[in-house]
Amino acid sequence: MKLVTVKIIFTRLLLIIFVQFQGFSQDQSFETATVPSNWKTSTGSLSTSSVHYKLGNQSLKWDWNANAVLIVSNLQSNGLVPSEVLGYFENMFRMWVYNTSKITDQPLVIEFYDSNGKLQFHYNFQTNFTGWRAASASYKFEMYGNKSSTNITTIKIKAPTKGSGTFYFDCIDYTMARNTYRSPDYQLPFINLDNDKHWSDIMYFQSLSKTVSATAPTSQEISDFNTVKQQYDALILGNAPSSSNVANAVNKYNNLAINYADGIVTGKPIYGTDYSNAESCAAVDDYLHTLASDYKHNGTAASLTYFLNSIRYLLDQGYAEGSLVETIHHIGYRFRNISKAVHLMKSELETAGLWSEAQKMVEWYTAADIIWHPTAHDSNLDDALTRSLSILGACLYKNSDEEKVQYLKGYTLYIQNWLTAYSKEGEGLKIDFTGFHHNTYYPLYTFGAYNTLSEVVKLISGGVYGISPEKKELFKNTLLLARVIMSNSDLPNSLSGRSPFAGISIEKSLKNLGLANPENAQLLGAYNYISGGDSTTKAYAAETAPNGFWQVNYANLGAYRQSDWVADIKGFNKYFWGTEIYTSDNRFGRYQSYGAIEILYTNGYSNSGFNRNGWDWNKVPGATTILLPRNDLEAANSRQDETTNSNFAASLRFGTKDKYYINSNLEGNYGVFGMDFTQKAISSTHTESFKFKKSVFCFDGKLICLGSNISNNNTSHITVTNLFQNYLDTTSTPIVINNSETATFPYTNKTDIVINNWLIDAVNTGYYVKIGNAITIDRKSQISPNENGNGSFTNGNFASAFIDHGKKPRDATYEYVIIPETNALEMVAFSAAMETEETAFYKVVQKNKTAHIVSYKNMVGYSFFEAGSYTNSTPIKSNNAPCLVMISEVENDLDITLVNPDLSFETNNGESQITTATLVLNGIWNLNNTNGIVNLTRGTDETTLIIEAKDGLPVDIELFKVVSSVLSPIFEIKTTRETCTDKNNGIITINAQTELNYTATISGTTVNGTKVSEQNYPFTKATGLQINDLKPGKYSVCISVNSNDFKQCYTIQIDEAVKLELKSEITTNEVLINIVKGTAPFKVVVNGLELLETRVPSFLVTIEPGDVLEVKTAMACEGVFLEKITKDAAVVVYPNPTRDFFYINILDSTIEIQNIKLFDVMGRLVLTQQNNQTVNVSNLKKGIYFLKIGTKEGTSISKKVFVE
Repeated sequence: MKLVTVKIIFTRLLLIIFVQFQGFSQDQSFETATVPSNWKTSTGSLSTSSVHYKLGNQSLKWDWNANAVLIVSNLQSNGLVPSEVLGYFENMFRMWVYNTSKITDQPLVIEFYDSNGKLQFHYNFQTNFTGWRAASASYKFEMYGNKSSTNITTIKIKAPTKGSGTFYFDCIDYTMARNTYRSPDYQLPFINLDNDKHWSDIMYFQSLSKTVSATAPTSQEISDFNTVKQQYDALILGNAPSSSNVANAVNKYNNLAINYADGIVTGKPIYGTDYSNAESCAAVDDYLHTLASDYKHNGTAASLTYFLNSIRYLLDQGYAEGSLVETIHHIGYRFRNISKAVHLMKSELETAGLWSEAQKMVEWYTAADIIWHPTAHDSNLDDALTRSLSILGACLYKNSDEEKVQYLKGYTLYIQNWLTAYSKEGEGLKIDFTGFHHNTYYPLYTFGAYNTLSEVVKLISGGVYGISPEKKELFKNTLLLARVIMSNSDLPNSLSGRSPFAGISIEKSLKNLGLANPENAQLLGAYNYISGGDSTTKAYAAETAPNGFWQVNYANLGAYRQSDWVADIKGFNKYFWGTEIYTSDNRFGRYQSYGAIEILYTNGYSNSGFNRNGWDWNKVPGATTILLPRNDLEAANSRQDETTNSNFAASLRFGTKDKYYINSNLEGNYGVFGMDFTQKAISSTHTESFKFKKSVFCFDGKLICLGSNISNNNTSHITVTNLFQNYLDTTSTPIVINNSETATFPYTNKTDIVINNWLIDAVNTGYYVKIGNAITIDRKSQISPNENGNGSFTNGNFASAFIDHGKKPRDATYEYVIIPETNALEMVAFSAAMETEETAFYKVVQKNKTAHIVSYKNMVGYSFFEAGSYTNSTPIKSNNAPCLVMISEVENDLDITLVNPDLSFETNNGESQITTATLVLNGIWNLNNTNGIVNLTRGTDETTLIIEAKDGLPVDIELFKVVSSVLSPIFEIKTTRETCTDKNNGIITINAQTELNYTATISGTTVNGTKVSEQNYPFTKATGLQINDLKPGKYSVCISVNSNDFKQCYTIQIDEAVKLELKSEITTNEVLINIVKGTAPFKVVVNGLELLETRVPSFLVTIEPGDVLEVKTAMACEGVFLEKITKDAAVVVYPNPTRDFFYINILDSTIEIQNIKLFDVMGRLVLTQQNNQTVNVSNLKKGIYFLKIGTKEGTSISKKVFVE
């Protein structure tokens, strides 16, 4: 390469995209009056021209005739580097072409020859356009040819075979840095389509089947459509821009030097995404809507002229339907205002003859046909944030009523698909109502997406296009979770990603979704509490601030709220990073999630002691850190997202609430957080010797913080656990140390290690620190490097305190209590109470590498870091795996809640898997109730629970103690499923082996969510019990003995009626039938004749193309399998499923295979090949795929296949 390159790394989902940027130039200049000597044409003429240009002020003009050949020789003397033709980082050829007249099906053929005159590379460039287009292609990955030599010396550009015309060429680079974010467009349709690039796989979206038919709309559909459009139009019109904003827009327009005269538009060239020191469409997006709004509000003629010229300019520069201007990733951030402006100015564009092209441009760059994607492209956050409003506009501005209604219905489905909760890694919403971007809960992206989505949901609400109540409820819960973890517009800094101390408001989301028809009082109450409300929301009372503990395990987070404060407790694990560091972002932020405990009061950072100016990045409150010098603390790599090898960083809620703010899965009154940490050696200043285990137990407004096994090999710098770091508005703001107030500044002190100490920081948060922990306290001016790493500094006055573990600690520990919103009197009383075991607020039962165990009143919290056995001082005797547990014991009742901190994802963005944990309890217990799956067995003096856990969600278990001397009876319980759908005739049968008088108490929930009220049924051993006419669902059956206190409970499932389900596989002239579900005997009918009746679920049937095959069961209500053996059936794919190879057998000699493509369930192309009838899938992950077989007749045959 001729120029110095800079390597920049982006991350989108799990994909890491490497793109090399270069100082922008070209290998050959056309800025002189003469044509470069190595450019020749066989016929026609060449000249340099200033009429159109893409770089500098001139381009090369080629007036061509049919079959003319433009020959470019001596390439290596003009910039081509042979080693960069097929290089890893350099393998691109760049060229821009201007066409004066659209040509259909007549491409430019672009060929590359070696020094021996042998054709090595070639591709076609379609000329179906006017204006500029990128004709760039990768030698290595995109061009065709034998590619046996990189000694390229000559290019031949062959004109269309018919007609004549003029092309302009500019911006030529014979070998340059690769660009990996590539997709096909109308000029280069051959580029590999992997269907995984949501910004630019627009041709893929256009190919998707529309899930809504275009039919004549009803009057209601038209009426509701018009309502939505009127609201959209009012939104994009907005208020009149200020005169200063208009002047600024005009200045930006003038900076582009746009000129339109005699049908020709010129201006400063703009490009796609990856051109350094050059403009993209963002230069127009910055001002276009202001001009449109000014014209609409004020009728300013100049604004109309500038607007229309800007549209002409965009289209001419290559921003038009079908063009990817080489690459357009992240275009959503640069096109939002263009789309609004185009819709706002429809009538003016129609008058100017520009509407059709402008609207097609909007549909293309907003990727409007993404609405037909079955998963909304994995609920991509970028699309929701930047495109969802533009896509809605594109749907509303379709041409015919049929299309408008079709697309608006499709848009509703798109939003509903986007609002899907997943239990896996990757983009989108999760089952605990977090929202993912960059494979983590990332509020600075997510909440912005919520703001846009809430706007469009409000626009389409209230009629036939509104989203379903279930989807609205899901969206509501994501906003309420955001509200819980925040204070006003401020987040815990541990969730800020690469933008430390950046705020983001969700007020707009709360208001918009709250006002979406039907209105939601809870959302509007939250909005009014945070914002103070406005005229549209004043009818609703402000909420009472939520209180309790929320577990958020897809974020490694626990949130504890009391009064007007929130404590956010944050860790990280092997799945989700704890900090995101970019080249010029968050360079010193490695410790963001090292067990951070951030107390945020009302009004957020400003009222809670947080300020970026002078912030010491080593001293994250709650975190255990090594105090590193600035150079060591700064990230060693340009991109440094930090994970650990541990899977333990999670929280657990406990206790029931009368009213849940979100739902019972996430919230309780109390909670525990646990983290088992080993640092990953991702740089020279990271070491796997740095380890700690920490826990936080939250009871009645206090946070009990334990740490153990704190170790590392750093002999140069001390390791600390940070208590607080408060920004001081004035240096006279005091802190309190052991009931002695100090406002001295500067000030430093170290407390006595042999006594208990307590502090109150500058924002009235108290800290009680147990004996054995020396505290260093500072009040001083701090100088801090700017987070962007540019060498600048900030400063501020701070008070801070930390527990000093010394250099190279070995199994160091700590114990302290955080008491937010306190005062000296309360701290004195608390400290005094902690002096004796009888009056202490809590008791530490155990604190070592195996477990942290804390008791409080009748409750015990456990952070089990590994398997272990324990004393009989608490109900749990042993555990077999890491888990978080809380218990409450009242008389003979024991409530247990457990969560597995390991989300246990399958590889490749797989689902969270079910895991089991075993607890052995002291004593004999019976199961009363559970919300999960629990297997209970009783021994002599102990009870064993095997508990299934998944998704980081809690499993609640209610037990009662067996105190009777009577031997426990044994019961046989059987269930009979519903016979036919909607018959509701399930049966529970109970037989006892001991002659006593029993009562069975039955209650439950049907599969439709209907509660079945509790009913009592007496029975004896002699009578037994049969309960009939039960609806399918989950039932609790509790059997008690009338003469004593025995009680035993079971969870029973009544299954729904089965539908006939079978698998069929055609081999040669037979079909193999495997019955998966259905009642024997099975009857087989071919062409109306019964051929077979069998009770065997697997059998062969002889068939021919054209036959009609029927399979029936003994129960007519189970349905009938009916299949006509069509021509598709004459193509057999076997074995199916397979682990390695599929074979394609053609039973019809008229069918010839042209090509074979394999797609995954997301519609992504994962394999393509020509007519080979063996398909190797051994390297694919297991799952469902769709095989598309193209025939030489021009038809295609699709088969669903399974890879094991």
